[in-house]
Amino acid sequence: VLKARIQAVISRGTSAIAKQTNVTIEAYNGRGLHDLKDRPSTLGNLTVKGHLILVGSHSEDAGNLSISTGAVFKANTSDSLNITGSFTNNGDSDIYINQGVVNLRDIINDSNLNITTNSKTGKGSIIKGNITNNKGDLNITNNGRGTEIQIGGNISQKEGNLTISSDKVNITKQITIKAGVDEDSSSSSTKSNANLTIKTKTLELTNDLNISGFNKAEITAKNDSNLTIGKASSGDAKKVTFDKVKDSKISANGHKVTLNSEVETSNGNSDATGNSNGNNAGLTISAKDVAVNNNITSHKTVNISASEGGITTKADTTINAATGSVEVTAKTGDIKGEIESASGNVNITASGNTLNVSNITGQNVTVTANSGAVTTTKGSTINATTGNANITTQTGSINGKVESSSGSVTLIATGQTLAVGNISGSTVTVTANNAKLTTTEGSTINATTGAATISTKEGDLKGEIEAKQGSVKVTAKEGNLTVLNVTAKNDVTVKAEKGTLTTTSGGTIKSEESGVNLTAKSGNINGDINATSGAVTVTANTDTLSVANITSKTATLTANSGALTTLAGSTIKGTESVTTSSQSGSIGGEISGSTVKVTASGSLTTQSGSKIEAKAGEANVTSATGTIGGTVSGNTVNVTANTGGLTVEDNAKIDATNGAATLTATSGKLTTQAGSSITSTGDQVNLSAQDGSIAGKINAANVTLNTTGTLTTVAGSDIKATSGTLVINAKDAKLDGAASGDRTVVNATNASGSGSVTAVTSSNVNITGDLSTVNGLNIISKNGKNTVVLKGAEIDVKYIQPGVASANEVIEAKRVLEKVKDLSDEERETLAKLGVSAVRFVEPNNTITVNTQNEFTTRPSSQVTISEGKACFSSGNGAAVCTNITDGGQQ
Repeated sequence: VLKARIQAVISRGTSAIAKQTNVTIEAYNGRGLHDLKDRPSTLGNLTVKGHLILVGSHSEDAGNLSISTGAVFKANTSDSLNITGSFTNNGDSDIYINQGVVNLRDIINDSNLNITTNSKTGKGSIIKGNITNNKGDLNITNNGRGTEIQIGGNISQKEGNLTISSDKVNITKQITIKAGVDEDSSSSSTKSNANLTIKTKTLELTNDLNISGFNKAEITAKNDSNLTIGKASSGDAKKVTFDKVKDSKISANGHKVTLNSEVETSNGNSDATGNSNGNNAGLTISAKDVAVNNNITSHKTVNISASEGGITTKADTTINAATGSVEVTAKTGDIKGEIESASGNVNITASGNTLNVSNITGQNVTVTANSGAVTTTKGSTINATTGNANITTQTGSINGKVESSSGSVTLIATGQTLAVGNISGSTVTVTANNAKLTTTEGSTINATTGAATISTKEGDLKGEIEAKQGSVKVTAKEGNLTVLNVTAKNDVTVKAEKGTLTTTSGGTIKSEESGVNLTAKSGNINGDINATSGAVTVTANTDTLSVANITSKTATLTANSGALTTLAGSTIKGTESVTTSSQSGSIGGEISGSTVKVTASGSLTTQSGSKIEAKAGEANVTSATGTIGGTVSGNTVNVTANTGGLTVEDNAKIDATNGAATLTATSGKLTTQAGSSITSTGDQVNLSAQDGSIAGKINAANVTLNTTGTLTTVAGSDIKATSGTLVINAKDAKLDGAASGDRTVVNATNASGSGSVTAVTSSNVNITGDLSTVNGLNIISKNGKNTVVLKGAEIDVKYIQPGVASANEVIEAKRVLEKVKDLSDEERETLAKLGVSAVRFVEPNNTITVNTQNEFTTRPSSQVTISEGKACFSSGNGAAVCTNITDGGQQ
């Protein structure tokens, strides 16, 4: 064994160190008078078969350095090692530079090779040529702070581990780091045995870097620091490509990864699932924080984890998994760029308080921020192309679109606020049971083939909700709910279970083929409701209900504990029926249906200009007390005040087109004001009340007025039973208006007034008390019998003229007239119509007067007068009972 120590060697030729020869070459670093500078060791071509150690400050091999099998090479210089030719290692080589750098060209390694430098600040190691590692591990390490390794050639690693470590790794030209040493060997199965690790703080790309064929390739942060790939200020950003790499990874444990360059994974020309060695062309990025400032493209998957920090992506960047999924996990996120997966899923999860996202596309898309807020950029789109889109958040502001062309869209907010914009999916579910839900004005929530279901604590839905092939259900669990436009093919259900439901004026809630159901504590239904093929049900459970326009097959409005108001100018139309039920009511618009039933347990008012119309059946209006200010019409009409008064106001109309019109105030007063009109075209008008005051017009074939108390027909009123019977039943009848019928019947305890009751064919009057005609009351039978029964005694007369005559007075007058004997046959015949059998002439002219004062003392001043075609008995105070006679004495 030959051992030699050589200082400051200069050899330009070819040298060899034989087997079993140990050589140490020291680059002398003297400080003598003649040693003005460091003296490097300079070698030419060198083959080492034994042991070679390079020490000292500088060592330079100007040729090729070859380490043979079984040989040992150690370069332990303090400042630098330069190998300008190729460096071939088949032995055991270790390069360690204490304070400096290496400058290498081509490296060929068939064994184990470690290159370690400790550069000073501002210095850097340079590998200009290609590195080929046929066998074993290759470690290139630069430990200097703030220094770099420059790599300007391709690196081929057939098997084993390749590690490059430096604060800064500078790729100076477009290179490829690949597994396999042959041109096409990256497709062979041996590449799965090779691994690449680049440890650095900065990977600087002057040109593109291609990493190909490794089992695992990782770019990781050095010494628990941040990792930056690419130049931040470069307008021409370069690219890192992981090609046919089974496990591609970028990491900075506990620190930040910043991607300024493009990062891409590919699978060469293979299919998406990888080739026979299982390479899947996926990318994993793991760090405390991740900043993506350029595009990431993976042929299969992208997995980004910043679970202890945040992820940010720059606007106009894209994270794209072509055939696999994208998984992003972070504490917080500010994703301004796009995330895409053409045939995989996209899942984004934030555990912290904020997650901002922009455009996202995947077969299925899931965005989750269980403890924070999800915000989507205005104008952005979250698109699940073939599957479902799911967003779960504590609070959220979804300013862009969320859509799925063939799957469902689900949004869940567990916190206090959720704002959404345009949403479209086969089915749509929005749940915010602890939050106020707001939809953007002009937005649309659209369930294209199924149901749209919205559940919230309270809501202000300023946009549209659609389910043109399904149903819509909107529920506010605790607070108020405001909706604008809701459209569904099937049922529409909108509920504010404990608050006020408001529909916006100008909006529409519509079911194309089924019904609409609105339920709330109270309701302000200012918009339109349309369900032409089904039922509309609007219910206010505990408070007031205000309704505008409704069009439906049937309509039911309920406010059993509050007031129901229909707005002036509104229209509520049920082709079959309309039913309302409330504690009190104010009808300001139009209500129409085949049948209409309006009920209030308290007061009910129909306003002037309002209209209640039953087009084919009964119009039924029932309340405790009622005021009719508009029109009530139907085949038959029933208006009832159960416990109080009923008033038909000026210009109000009640019209029964084919049946009876019945007005009832059983325990109160029924009042019709001047200008009002109650008609029944072909049947009956029935008015029944405790007391009545009739100042308007009543017109029907038959009219019946019933009061248990006082009935007043006001002067100017007009009551007509056009072809039938007028019946007046009252305790006290004060008849100051005009009443007429083909037949008239008056039944009263007492009767008085200044008006008239006129019959065409017959009149029946039954007065059990007093009849007072002193103010001009006329009870007339024009062409027939007028039967008057006073206190049970029948008087057959035709007219009751003004005056005061009790029943006893009329009976006594009849008896007096019967005692008169001096009448001609003609005169007897005439007076017989009064029930008079005898009378004598007192005056010699056309007036026949019978004065009973001298013959009977019981009723002084009584007389019978026949004059001007009438025969009358009058008492002393002016009361008279009369009948018509012809000029010739005939009736």
